[in-house]
Amino acid sequence: MVAEWGSTEEAERYRVLAPLGLGGVNARAGPQDIHALIPHTYARCTQTLAERVAASVREHPEDGAFVIARDRTHQEEIVRLLANHHRIGGRKVVMLGRHSALNLTADNAKTVRPECLVVVTTLAHSTGYTLTRFRRCFSLVYPSNYATREQLAARINRIGQRAKSIVYTTVVDAGGFWDSVRLRHSSVKSLNDVLKHAVAHTIDPRSIAKHPTRVEPARRSKPSPRSLHTHRL
Repeated sequence: MVAEWGSTEEAERYRVLAPLGLGGVNARAGPQDIHALIPHTYARCTQTLAERVAASVREHPEDGAFVIARDRTHQEEIVRLLANHHRIGGRKVVMLGRHSALNLTADNAKTVRPECLVVVTTLAHSTGYTLTRFRRCFSLVYPSNYATREQLAARINRIGQRAKSIVYTTVVDAGGFWDSVRLRHSSVKSLNDVLKHAVAHTIDPRSIAKHPTRVEPARRSKPSPRSLHTHRL
């Protein structure tokens, strides 16, 4: 699925800020430009994320949607978008806090929050709950380490998961900064290693004008009966 910028102004702003290697025209891009670029791309990616989650729970309500937000503010924004733009709110959506505990399994589907379709957590809250009732996970590319990504993936991929496959979907800015980060994100243990190379990554500058945001082809993973350290996000 591909989502374009909301306006030509948004697309142009990206081009002005982004370095040549990331689909922009800024030949002298510095750290300040990258810092300005990040919230701009996150805003559009977040809208696409909410659209994708809403479409998924409508088409596959039995699969649920486990959504990973960057932080508390981002978590609230995703919940607001789901409620205001897609009419998915109330008891259908659960926001997990740092000390929240939740246990949604196939065994308690009729007794524990049976109406829940979406659970939204943050990077800071990657342990202490189980969501094996869910089969789909949605995320953007966030500054996080290898262990955190494993722990988040394991919220739905652990003992008790009965699905034949689990779907992981990552929303990125096509050909842009976070797309470049994503290409290396799963193979390194620290995002700091990724950022050293992201700006130098070369892409076709024409792609960003047409498709600045996309949803990566969903990854399917067979559930693992082993510990939470066996699956990579």
